[in-house]
Amino acid sequence: MKEKGIHSRVKKKYIITTDSKNTTSPADNLLDRNFEVKAPGKKLVSDTTYVATAQGTLYVAVILDLYGRMPLRLAMSTKNDRHLVIDCFKDVIQRHELSDGCILHSDRGSTYASDDYQTLLEANNVICSMSKKGDCWDNAPMESFFGKQKKEWLYKNQRH
Repeated sequence: MKEKGIHSRVKKKYIITTDSKNTTSPADNLLDRNFEVKAPGKKLVSDTTYVATAQGTLYVAVILDLYGRMPLRLAMSTKNDRHLVIDCFKDVIQRHELSDGCILHSDRGSTYASDDYQTLLEANNVICSMSKKGDCWDNAPMESFFGKQKKEWLYKNQRH
């Protein structure tokens, strides 16, 4: 294989980045896996992931509009903290028109449960929705987005 320039793809080991001790639950699961929407700016999903680089770990937060399944914004940082998701959301509200009562769904991670983030959502008439604990299917479009990006671009372009 090496002589032919063929490389196998090895799936990277999953690293847990959430705080399992976080019992904060500021929101119910309002989406309840209903990912259908008829207009933009009504239902958004968000999550963070990490990318291993030669310089260290890079955390990426993305907000995806379920209408068209396109990312509205992404933010990157070397720290996975509330400022990452806050910066991402601030960029979205500066650049996109959201419906009053827009739902923004995420997991129950401490970054999304933080008081600063919740206050920012409320101030912008955005309703918070959160997955049930440990249920990735509640945020399936976002998980799928990250999975595709990593498989089709990131892992494909890494040298083994």
